Amino acid sequence: MREILLIGNPNVGKSTLFNRLTKSSEHTGNFHGVTVEESSKVVKSRFGEYNFVDLPGIYSLSVFSNEEKVSFDKIISNNVERIVIVDANTIRRNLYLALELNELKLDYKLLINNYNYFSKNKNKLDVELLTKKLGVECKIVNAKKVKFSDFEQDFLNENCDKYSDNAKSNENKKLKNFLKTDQKMQNFQKNIEKNNKKFEKNENFNNLNKNNYIFDAS
Repeated sequence: MREILLIGNPNVGKSTLFNRLTKSSEHTGNFHGVTVEESSKVVKSRFGEYNFVDLPGIYSLSVFSNEEKVSFDKIISNNVERIVIVDANTIRRNLYLALELNELKLDYKLLINNYNYFSKNKNKLDVELLTKKLGVECKIVNAKKVKFSDFEQDFLNENCDKYSDNAKSNENKKLKNFLKTDQKMQNFQKNIEKNNKKFEKNENFNNLNKNNYIFDAS
C-alpha cells in the first residue's frame, strides 16, 4: 500500500483535497489548527491502494507546537510519498516549506491550488520555470473539484495510461483471437456443408437411400 502525505501551510486546501479524494468530511476552516492530529483513509482503485494522510498544517519544519511535531515526524519517515500543497495567492510564503524539503533532499510533488482565483486578477504563474527551479514535479490542481480518477492519473500513477493502453491492447488481442477462431469454425462448417452436398449428389448414396439400406434395422 502506498502512503501519500498531504503537506502544506494552514489554509492552503489540504483538508479540502483530502475530503475530495477520500470522500470524507474532515473539518476545514480559515483558522490555524484545523487539523491537529493526522487524518488518514485508504482508497482502492484498479491501479493500486493508497493511504492518504492529511497532516496538520505547518509553516516550516521547525518543531514548536504539537501539530508541527506530528507533521515533522511523518514527513521525515521512510516509505512515504510527499505531496506539498500551496495556494497560488500566497505561494511565496508557502514555498518556504518546500525549500526546506529540498534542503533535506526529500522527494515530493508540488500542487498549486486556487489558481483559478489567482488568474482572475490577470496574474500568471510559470509552472514550468517553477518545476525547473525546485527540481520537482509541479502541477495545478483544483482541490474543490478534482476527481480521484483524474488525480490518480495526473499526480500519483504515471503508469495509468500505459496500463490502460496495455489493457486495451490485450482486449484487442483477445478479440482478434476470438475472430480468428470464429472464422476457422465458419470455414470448418462450410467445408462440412460442401462435403455433405457432394455426398448427397453421389449416385450410390442416393440408390442406397432409396432402398433404405442405410436405415434398415433388420
